Amino acid sequence: MTGSASEAKTSHTLRLAEAVRDAMDRSGRTLATLESCTGGLIASALTDVPGAGYLLGGGVAYDTHVKQAFGVPAQTIQTHGVVSRAVAMALAEAAQKWFGADIGLGITGVAGPGPEAGIAPGTAFVAITGGESAEVAELAVGKSDRFEAKSEMVDIALAMLVERLEADFSPIERDRVESCSAMQSRSSIRARN
Repeated sequence: MTGSASEAKTSHTLRLAEAVRDAMDRSGRTLATLESCTGGLIASALTDVPGAGYLLGGGVAYDTHVKQAFGVPAQTIQTHGVVSRAVAMALAEAAQKWFGADIGLGITGVAGPGPEAGIAPGTAFVAITGGESAEVAELAVGKSDRFEAKSEMVDIALAMLVERLEADFSPIERDRVESCSAMQSRSSIRARN
């Protein structure tokens, strides 16, 4: 990656991290991460922006035994493989539970440069848990360069997090809506009397 391309990439990642921070601030929620293929780059990107106090913690669970130590069931790894939707989901759930966060984000994949266990480089699974639902996405970034693949995975994970936070009604917003509805009901009752 050339200097200007690297700077543009860094700027893009920072904008995404700022968007996550702003959405987390609006939601009043906390976040934790467990990363495999990105090696802590998601947590690093989030903490590159001031005001990342919503991030309770993060871990790098690169080795299978470390994944299990964080709470990923050995049976899940054996049944589905270490690079799978199920393991990404288990990482997100483990992050949420381990750190006591409202939202967990987990990622597992193959950064490259070559395939692993028949899985193409640039393939990853990102999971987000917490709130009303959980989601897992399969990424195919199509990069054989390890650094570029990891950077792209980070950006996609951050963008997913922003989309998820903006789609969910946060507890703070829900309280505001309920308060407004209650005030409107009282106003309409008073108007009728």
